[in-house]
Amino acid sequence: MKCTRLALLAAALVVFAGCAAKEQAVEESTTISSTETSQEERSFESEATSEESSEESSEILESTEESKRASSSKSSDLSWDTMEAELEEKTETTSLEMLYENSDPLIYAENDVEVKIEGYRYYQIKNFTRNLRIPFGDQNADGGVIVLAVTLKNETDKPVYYGNGFSFSITGSRSSLMRTKNVLNEDMEGDLIQNDSELAAGEELSGFIPFAVEPAEMEKLAENKEAILEVPGIFTKKGSFKSSDALFLGTKETVPFDSKGGATTEAVSTFYPDKATAENMGTKRLLVEKKVAESQEFEGVKVTLDGYQLAEFEPNEEQASRFRRYETGIVLLTAKVTIQNNGKETLQFNDTSGSVKIGNKGSIISQSALEVRVDPNELPIGDTQTKYIAIPIDKESYEKLYKDQEFVLNINIHDEGHTRMNSAGDIEFRFKN
Repeated sequence: MKCTRLALLAAALVVFAGCAAKEQAVEESTTISSTETSQEERSFESEATSEESSEESSEILESTEESKRASSSKSSDLSWDTMEAELEEKTETTSLEMLYENSDPLIYAENDVEVKIEGYRYYQIKNFTRNLRIPFGDQNADGGVIVLAVTLKNETDKPVYYGNGFSFSITGSRSSLMRTKNVLNEDMEGDLIQNDSELAAGEELSGFIPFAVEPAEMEKLAENKEAILEVPGIFTKKGSFKSSDALFLGTKETVPFDSKGGATTEAVSTFYPDKATAENMGTKRLLVEKKVAESQEFEGVKVTLDGYQLAEFEPNEEQASRFRRYETGIVLLTAKVTIQNNGKETLQFNDTSGSVKIGNKGSIISQSALEVRVDPNELPIGDTQTKYIAIPIDKESYEKLYKDQEFVLNINIHDEGHTRMNSAGDIEFRFKN
């Protein structure tokens, strides 16, 4: 019995020991599994954190790039709404009415500089502040405001300099419209003036430029439906207006102030831009237009007659008195002449003149009052410029005597001291209609 009890006790101890071992094995297995799971979870969390960090970094980079893009394009943001709010506030007008809007851009790009007129608007203001009486004709009951939206670009690697500024000329008005101060909080031309007219290398500048229009000028603008816009040049040297320093020499553009004005502008674009055309001094009807492309040379100066136009010209009411000697009417001969100065001295380009001899009749002299002057006046050695020489002819004489005759056109050039260099026949072109 005693042995049996001992055997049973031993067997029980073996079973207990085996169970304990199994429990320990299970606990160790569970601990190892738990540790492995924890490591896997940490690894996954680390990857997720890394991806989130990468996404955040990408978002920050994109945000920075967007900020850079926004910053670089900020100068080109022209808000008409903001400008109009400023115009109302500064003028203290009781009425702001837009009379005309043109959003067709005018772009002039040469030698890595660009002048871009984004558009322009024409407003009428009434009962505005007394502080603005002077630019509006010494009154504050009624006036007009033209606002240009302009962008300038300098894509060169050096500073460039803005010319004399934008201006408008209205037919029948004696003076040009210039930029008007204190109509807006800021204007682009004012900013440039404060910066000595300098546009830094790589710089782009956008803004508005306002022009006050007196009531009398508003009437002329309503009558003629257009004006002449003078676009300033861009130069490499401060204060210089020489063609040798010009990246863009500037130009004049006839711009409309209603749809009819636009049609008129398109119609006159076929005529050579003598002053009668450029300043809308009257109406033209083209009679003859011919290309010539013939050159003559005098002391190294090459003069080319590119072509000529003969047009019946009827002056408008404001200009009629200037042409009263032409009782039967006017035929205007306009010759397109290009001068290349390969000589030994600077020429006074605006002094260039001409005369025409028809058949066996005397010479008819060109009229500088009908010719557009260019800036600068001098034509340095190596430079080329085009001039439109205008010669008015009595209409009856042209129709009865001259029309079928040979025309002999003489061109006169002048040196730096304004002295005529050549004699009649030295630079001569012959043509017949």
